[in-house]
Amino acid sequence: MDSYLLRPAVVSLKEKGLFVRRANDAGVDTLDIGLCGTEMVYFAAARCGMGGGIMVTASHNPMDYNGMKLVREEARPVSSNTGLRDIEALVASGPLSEPSPQKRGTDTQVGVMEDYAAKVLSCRVGRSQTSAPGRQCR
Repeated sequence: MDSYLLRPAVVSLKEKGLFVRRANDAGVDTLDIGLCGTEMVYFAAARCGMGGGIMVTASHNPMDYNGMKLVREEARPVSSNTGLRDIEALVASGPLSEPSPQKRGTDTQVGVMEDYAAKVLSCRVGRSQTSAPGRQCR
């Protein structure tokens, strides 16, 4: 059995709720796409025109830990040379000041499963008579 399946879901939901609440308090609007795979976070970030995405995930962490996958705008991954070092420096610099937004952000439930499934089904891998090997998507 996959050890990730044994992690209490309530931990992830608590972490997610805290993140969403703090983001909304800072004036950031959030979209909740629900329980999903990492690939759907990338898809939703691009499809919904989000400035980025965060997913609470077990990933490859030890049993007692969860992690976060970070996605930039247009489904670009966050890595050491595309923002992760900046985040690390910000956290290491000490406590952050409390934001003072003009208004509180909102949290909206958004369903992307049907659009995601349609996109996946529109892709085919292999060779066709008119194209080179690779992936073609409609």
